[in-house]
Amino acid sequence: MKLFATQPEQIEVTIDKKVYRYTPDFLVLYHSGFAEYIEVHHESQVDKEYHSKIHLFNEYTRKKAQIGLRLIIVDKLNTIFMANLNLITMYYSEHSFPLTMLPDGDLTFGELIECLEGIAKNPVAEAYGLIASNVYKFDMEKPLNASTTLMRGHLK
Repeated sequence: MKLFATQPEQIEVTIDKKVYRYTPDFLVLYHSGFAEYIEVHHESQVDKEYHSKIHLFNEYTRKKAQIGLRLIIVDKLNTIFMANLNLITMYYSEHSFPLTMLPDGDLTFGELIECLEGIAKNPVAEAYGLIASNVYKFDMEKPLNASTTLMRGHLK
């Protein structure tokens, strides 16, 4: 993944003089140049009518912007995963320093913040941002804290 945006835009489609509006959860741009909208929904809220709505907007976005819409249906929402996702997405941004200044290998979230203290204006925000942009990864099913082990990801 190269970039992503949460709730990037509202899409409107008019059919038989009726306006339908939809805001996807994410727009994701991959390093290959491929882009897609992603909608995450709990299975209890997905019925035939909802599938029809998603299909309608998928057809529209493919035709107008060459961007498809992928529906991800989950059977249970992991509250820890969602809390981590909300936390790190707030800090997604371009880095204020070269990534070559970062250590390779595993380290804790606390150690990453310490490493950033000499090179970043806001080390905590930069640490979250590095996770959001997949420079570092961790087990999203567990709470993120200072002792969480981070693994260095491989960016292209």
